[in-house]
Amino acid sequence: MTSDMLRRAAEFAPAGPDRLTAMAGYFELFSGWKPAPLACPTLYVRARDTLPGAEPAPDWSLPHAEVTVDGDHFTMLEEHARTTALAIHRWLGTGPV
Repeated sequence: MTSDMLRRAAEFAPAGPDRLTAMAGYFELFSGWKPAPLACPTLYVRARDTLPGAEPAPDWSLPHAEVTVDGDHFTMLEEHARTTALAIHRWLGTGPV
C-alpha cells in the first residue's frame, strides 16, 4: 500500500526527505495501536478489490456496520468516490446517528 501511495503522491508532489520522515513517524506512532470501542455507531467502509500484492483488509473486531464499495483502497475515493459517498449517505439515513 505504501508503494502505491508514494506512486500516486508523486503525480502531485515529490516524496522528499521531509515527507518520508513524516511517514516513518506516522508508522511508528501507530505501531501496536489498538482501537477502543466507541459509544457511537461506526461504519467500516471496505474496498471490494485488494491492491496488487496486498492481503485483503482484516476484519474489524469492534462493533460496527459494514459496507463494501467498488474499487480498492485508493480508487474507492477516486473514480468510485460517488458510489462510496452514496453508500455512506444511505448508512447515515438508516437511523439515529
